[in-house]
Amino acid sequence: VLRSIVSFNMQNNPRADASNQSWLIGAPLTKILGVITGISYAIIEGRKSHDNLAFDTNTILQDGQFYRIFTGPLTFSTSGEIVVGLCVLVNLSRRFEREMGTRKYCIWLIGIGILSIIMQLLVVGPLLGTLRYSGPYHTIGSLFWMFHTTTPRLHPRFFGMFGLHFSEKSIAYVFYFQMILFRGLDSLIPCVCGMIASQMVKTIPPLNSALDVPDTLASAVTTIMERFIDDPPAAIVPTIREPRHRVPITAPSPPPPESAVQQLTSMGFDRDSVLRALQASQNNVERAADRLLMGG
Repeated sequence: VLRSIVSFNMQNNPRADASNQSWLIGAPLTKILGVITGISYAIIEGRKSHDNLAFDTNTILQDGQFYRIFTGPLTFSTSGEIVVGLCVLVNLSRRFEREMGTRKYCIWLIGIGILSIIMQLLVVGPLLGTLRYSGPYHTIGSLFWMFHTTTPRLHPRFFGMFGLHFSEKSIAYVFYFQMILFRGLDSLIPCVCGMIASQMVKTIPPLNSALDVPDTLASAVTTIMERFIDDPPAAIVPTIREPRHRVPITAPSPPPPESAVQQLTSMGFDRDSVLRALQASQNNVERAADRLLMGG
């Protein structure tokens, strides 16, 4: 009976179906990363084996314990890190997976991981003598750099303190810097390596064009992942039927405000592309920025 009532309400209220969808809809890889990070922490913490699995440049290079390359960045080693780390990781990962698409985002993560690990083993390790940590810090660093360089400030005067004005991004920076500096140099260095790797992929054309996989492999992986993830994002968009004999009237959108144009052109986009993006997104600066970043 309860199931029938719920089904009846959902059919007569299409917005309720959209509001009850998963927060991670459209970001299946982010969901998998979050689940793996959380479960791995529970298992490793239960066995008290963080020290045996941590990323350690000395044991990797001198003792040949190469498995630490994979187990070290798998999960965090303290409860504080896992709470703040998952909040930062999932929030950023969800955003950029939706912007890039799961296919390219997956290869982007793999490429960033390879570049940052090489930097840590061949450059940072020999210079500092040792580097030891547990957690996907290079991934957080690369995502943070993407957030810093590509996400526009929509409200430069979001709040003020001691005569200074801060944007809405400042709140996110507080959590990100807390995570990056959680273990001092041992967490800062892999984050910086991730930032450098992210910038390399962004600015070096051969690296950027290399982030692709054959269609056959991508289709096979997608088929497997669909068994464990939610429906695609299009499923959350409700379809509202218009009454019959009603001709929809679409009011022309006002011209883009000059302040929005200047805000987007200051990020490096040409004025014509900015105007087209703003018109296509009803003068919504954030949506226009997403369109420009995706080449729309």
